[in-house]
Amino acid sequence: MSDERRREIGDADSGGGDESRENEESKEKELRDEGENYSVEKDGESESILSPNKRIKESSIDRLSALPDALLVHILSFLRSVEEAAVTSVLSKRWQFLWTEFPTLCFRGRSDDVEDTRKLVNRIHRTLVLRSVNYLDELVIQLTYDQCFASDVDTWVEFALRNKVKKFHLGLRVCDDPLYTIPEVMYSCQSFTRLCLQECIFAPIKAIDWKSLTELFIEDVELQDHVIQMILSGCPVLRSLHLTDCWGYKYLNIDSQSLQELKLQESEVNYTGTLLEISAPYLHSLCILFFPIDIKTVQLKNIRSLVRAYIHLDQCHITEKVMNDTMRLFERIHHVKELVIGCFCVKVLSSMVSVGLKLPQSRRESLTINTTRRDSNCISGILGLLETSPYLETLVVQSPDSIKEPRRDFRPVAKDDLSCDLSHLKTVTIKNYADPYFDGEPMLTLARILLKRATALEEMIIDAEGKLTNFLGEHMITSIRTLNSYPRSSQKSIVTFDRYI
Repeated sequence: MSDERRREIGDADSGGGDESRENEESKEKELRDEGENYSVEKDGESESILSPNKRIKESSIDRLSALPDALLVHILSFLRSVEEAAVTSVLSKRWQFLWTEFPTLCFRGRSDDVEDTRKLVNRIHRTLVLRSVNYLDELVIQLTYDQCFASDVDTWVEFALRNKVKKFHLGLRVCDDPLYTIPEVMYSCQSFTRLCLQECIFAPIKAIDWKSLTELFIEDVELQDHVIQMILSGCPVLRSLHLTDCWGYKYLNIDSQSLQELKLQESEVNYTGTLLEISAPYLHSLCILFFPIDIKTVQLKNIRSLVRAYIHLDQCHITEKVMNDTMRLFERIHHVKELVIGCFCVKVLSSMVSVGLKLPQSRRESLTINTTRRDSNCISGILGLLETSPYLETLVVQSPDSIKEPRRDFRPVAKDDLSCDLSHLKTVTIKNYADPYFDGEPMLTLARILLKRATALEEMIIDAEGKLTNFLGEHMITSIRTLNSYPRSSQKSIVTFDRYI
């Protein structure tokens, strides 16, 4: 055979060998990709080991899905709503129905259309049917109620009781149809810890038995005096009671030692009666919002344990009766440590000061005043409060006014100083009280008086609260310079301008 022929055969053999090796390497790679086991000799013995790819593949097993149901449901509870939890059903079969065990179910409908409400009702039913556990932490249902949905609401109430719901919110907005009547069985549910009821008929026949209830919110519901007493006697651990736009009662005799907070809010539509009497010897916090003091008298009796009071009067014509009733109100709360008052209350106090009435001396240590910056007369009401607060340590003065209001002339205040020093006042915060149209007034007048009279002042914070964005440039610089030029009776006091720059 010629040398040339041998070379051709050799080349062919060499090529075939390369192809064979390539095929072997390809098969080996496939085996590795499939996670093939390899055997290796070690100390004369054969040992099977996993390829790196096999280890990676096995380590990528869904360890999350392998967790117990209870732990997975707890993880789901950190989501904001049941709708978000339901999205996890597409992850795998393991997750398909876990969302139905979500501890909080919230359904809110804002439409007044009956058909839209019907769709929401059907969705609520579908969700509740899928639940497989007899426990629910919170159930919220808010919709526009129609009498045709009465049996549906009954079903939801039964579901809440059967699943031992802790927090139940039943908000039924009603247009013209009859109200929903709370079923008698609901008054003996001992799993409730927080209950919110809106626009329904609350008329228990037998005794109320809410042994675990700590918070009760009732809105737009008629409550007769005897019903109030049934609530108080049937809730032995109740800590907080909120009554919003409720009517039918005149007396709140609260002897419970557990009730710490009482919040009352009224609106013009539900004004009934001319008297509200409150007796609560163990109450710590009292909040009265939008109280119609011009047509209704509030009498506070035996509130010796009261620590915090929030008084927000509804706007009205300031008459002698209004001022006298306000005086009596402040006499009854003179001992509270913390007082918060609303804008119109400051106007009434200013009118009282202008006619020579003196507020009662108090023991308050913290005072928050909500007031308008567009009425310079309000400063006299603020000063009247300060002069009767010899133990005051913390003061907050804030205004809800918008800079979009029409410009008015700022008139110098009739009273621009205190008749005494504030020897305990350490912290002052003035929010949104410098008007750009008034070159920093009335903030500057109030700050000047406080810097002069607060002998123990440590810090004064002037906060624009993000609303006075027009108060910049020369106006701001001028006001800061003016304020810093005021004499201070406390050498350790500092003035901070927050959100001005």
